[in-house]
Amino acid sequence: MLPRGDYLDKMVVVLSFPAILNFMLVPLVGAADTFWVGKMGNAAALAGQGAANQVFSTTFWVLGFLPSVITPLVASAYGKGDMEGVRKHIAEALFLATFIGTIGMTLVVLIPQILVSVVIPSGAPAMEYAVPYILARGASFVPAMLTTVGFATFRGTLDTFTPLMVSAFSNLFHIALLPIFVLKLGFGVVGAGLATCISDVVSCSVYLTILLRKKFIESSSLFRVPTLAAISELMSAGFSVQLRTLAMNSVFIVGSGRIQAMDLTGTSAAAHTIATQLWSIGGVILLAMSTVAAILVPKAMATASIDGDLVSARHTANRMLIWGLIVGCILAAVQLSMIPLLNVFTPLEEVREAARVPFTISAAMQIMNGVVFVGEGVMQGHRAFRQLAVNTVLAMIVLQLTIPILGTSLPGVWCSYFVFNVGRLIGVLYHHFYQVGPHKVCCSLCPLFLFPFICSSVTSVPVSLLLFLCCLRLKCFPRARWR
Repeated sequence: MLPRGDYLDKMVVVLSFPAILNFMLVPLVGAADTFWVGKMGNAAALAGQGAANQVFSTTFWVLGFLPSVITPLVASAYGKGDMEGVRKHIAEALFLATFIGTIGMTLVVLIPQILVSVVIPSGAPAMEYAVPYILARGASFVPAMLTTVGFATFRGTLDTFTPLMVSAFSNLFHIALLPIFVLKLGFGVVGAGLATCISDVVSCSVYLTILLRKKFIESSSLFRVPTLAAISELMSAGFSVQLRTLAMNSVFIVGSGRIQAMDLTGTSAAAHTIATQLWSIGGVILLAMSTVAAILVPKAMATASIDGDLVSARHTANRMLIWGLIVGCILAAVQLSMIPLLNVFTPLEEVREAARVPFTISAAMQIMNGVVFVGEGVMQGHRAFRQLAVNTVLAMIVLQLTIPILGTSLPGVWCSYFVFNVGRLIGVLYHHFYQVGPHKVCCSLCPLFLFPFICSSVTSVPVSLLLFLCCLRLKCFPRARWR
């Protein structure tokens, strides 16, 4: 189980390095936003930008299920040498991305205040800055959605270098424009939103250009209208992905809402924004490890299906979990050493002091997150998307039960996040050590979804009801793969 420098460890390193670099660009650019908005010396502006960015990201990723769905379709066709099938899947995905992106952009532009009010109470100073920011970001919904299709396409063809170069190129525009738009031109938080929008447009343009040059798409069939059967296939596969994403993002929406309500001055919210941005840097490293697990585990299982030896496949999953634990411990140590960097992100002493405790809690969470993220990658390798959704929803409901008790302060909210990840950890270990056996486990945990109606706040009941009804469709967990 332990790393020993063999072929498997080399594969982990080779695949992880470009994936980590690619994923790290997102929080680094987000940290740049936080840095330059923080230079305004206005806690309400920083709180508003952080809350609006969370709302936009939640809306985007709830609607953006296409990358998880289109990657295996492209990979399957590409592996068979069926380039016509590759072009067909990409064109259908581009059409759906445009359609879904237009819906998202319309929502953001027409009801920005309603969306932001999910996390910012009416009358809070942060609202003045959050609404203009999310409006500036709204125009990037369509190009950002198209960018995810381009990224998924190259990942499906085992090309990790091209997405890394495109991301680096487009984000250079973002980082270069931030000081100009935010401070020099005096646009403030709107400038941060405009810089992100321009970066998304550049990324989308580059991806479409490369796809055309590589003959992955043809101008005559660009944005091809999918057939009803194709739409049904994509939507069916995306159902579990959307459910899990909705549950995952609702956790951070609930937490942000409580933080905004507990301190209308914006100090706690600003501290939360800084702690989240620095914590997410470690999170994307673990997310990259998760994608590696999702590649190596099915590869090992495919080899095992030929020689009939499933032990090597089990060893691959075990080794990945150990790697996740090791990387999580390293990230925890590094994050604790970064506490002095809090002084860089804001000149306000009260914000820096408020961020220290949640930042320390989040560092401790990285150890557990190493196993959680990699374990969820192993589950994706098993194509256990439905159970991933169930695990995440169960953990979300546990958070709903605990946050009214713990979430009376900023450290308390982060303790609730800790509880949420404990729930995910239990689901991962339950799958790895028990469910991946010669049996089918009925979804007897569904009655647990009734607890939110008794213990949670009134506002969470509609969401819990919707998720409960969705999970009733997930009648059972996947069959055994190891034994």
